Amino acid sequence: WVHDEAAGGGRILGEACHFVDLIQYLDGSHLEDLTVTAASNNAYPMNDNVLITLRFASGAIGNIVYSSMGSKKYPKEQLRVLSNGSVYEMDNFIRLKKYGSTKSVKEKLKQDKGIHAEYEYICKVLRGQEKNTVIADAFRGQELLIKAMQKVKES
Repeated sequence: WVHDEAAGGGRILGEACHFVDLIQYLDGSHLEDLTVTAASNNAYPMNDNVLITLRFASGAIGNIVYSSMGSKKYPKEQLRVLSNGSVYEMDNFIRLKKYGSTKSVKEKLKQDKGIHAEYEYICKVLRGQEKNTVIADAFRGQELLIKAMQKVKES
């Protein structure tokens, strides 16, 4: 399904979308704009090696580099957040480093991509115990991603 756009939307709509959701969650403001730039290389014809740029109402920006061109020995998923003089760097959702103005802190994490918590949240919403306040964000991110990928295909 990853490479079959008809079945799963392809890697960007089916997988990279989760990083859009994550950055939206971390920023907490309305996603105003999203652009996609795809690598133009005959060796990678699927338009699934991309740079996604996000712009938020808070004034924050985010970049997602989504690629299959690198080494399998390099960490698969990385996240860097730069905010208020600190840098937070996470590798594969298991290692977190914080670089501040005075010291660095390393944390070893139990890998948790939030799947269990997501299902718990869905159950609470379905039971009426919680109100789903974030679904509009997910739809907004996916809408902008679909439009941006259509532009990539047209060019």
